[in-house]
Amino acid sequence: MYPVDRSSTRLALRELITEDVNAVPAVYGSPEATEHLSFEPRGREEVGRIVARSIAAAAETPRGEYALAVVDAILDREGHAATQGRTAETDVRTLAQRCAGARR
Repeated sequence: MYPVDRSSTRLALRELITEDVNAVPAVYGSPEATEHLSFEPRGREEVGRIVARSIAAAAETPRGEYALAVVDAILDREGHAATQGRTAETDVRTLAQRCAGARR
């Protein structure tokens, strides 16, 4: 299925976009976020290659890989993190702050 674009009242799933390379390191580069994942924290250059590969893989038929962005649907009604002057990085920080607050 391409493109993936699903949302609820709180979260939206969408295809990765090039601008997400600025946001993904907040997760993939964080020791805390990757603590329970199968890989060590990754640098921005490696994340850039992963995002580019994921964008290319999304258009393959049949599709064998799904790497999607999860964004705050309240902030992102348009389905793209770069809308309304925001960036994907801002959305990731906002979600991380909300998650940190919920754990307290």
